[in-house]
Amino acid sequence: MPGRAGWQRSTRRRAIRLGKKLANAEPNLFTFLFYHDIQPANNAAKRAIKAIIRQGRCREQLKTAGGMMTFSVLMAYLLTWKQQDTSIRVGILAQIRT
Repeated sequence: MPGRAGWQRSTRRRAIRLGKKLANAEPNLFTFLFYHDIQPANNAAKRAIKAIIRQGRCREQLKTAGGMMTFSVLMAYLLTWKQQDTSIRVGILAQIRT
């Protein structure tokens, strides 16, 4: 097969590259086994920034300064209520009453 040798070289290069990356990362890969206060995955960190990333994507679609300001204030309220375990309904009613 004429293309097989090229495919094997390409696969070998990728395997070598992966091996180098793993070798460089090795000291940090299993830190959670030695330190019990470190979680094995950074899912909490990902969840914490997911809302901010989503907000940035939505903000790019807003065209006016007033729309961006309204969206920013609304997102700030929603994130605050989420952190405080307050329902959106209760939060909105509290803001209307003040």
